Amino acid sequence: NKSQAERVYLPESPFIHNDLIASGRLTIVADVHALGAVYREPCVVFAGHPSLRFGPVLHFLRRWGSNPANALVLADPYWNKVGMDNAWPIMQPHHPVQMRVMFAPLDTRLSSAQAA
Repeated sequence: NKSQAERVYLPESPFIHNDLIASGRLTIVADVHALGAVYREPCVVFAGHPSLRFGPVLHFLRRWGSNPANALVLADPYWNKVGMDNAWPIMQPHHPVQMRVMFAPLDTRLSSAQAA
């Protein structure tokens, strides 16, 4: 909408991310081990690699996968979402996983006008 587009020219972020960071509701860390001081549940993990077999997501799945209040958001737009449930082939190595698993592709090809 027009008011959101006009916020781009203000000396503040037009996105909600900065507000979430300032309020402590969103934490960005460079390393899994940096979470110790800010860790709390429920948690939402955004996973970008379709295999879920390497990287920090393994630590998150082990640490938070048993709590159904936590969520895993599969953000890669190329994931095959056919048959999406907790028995997906990509989740099988991590069973039992009780956290909610959602498919929400982030399409980086969109322009700001298309995303609005």
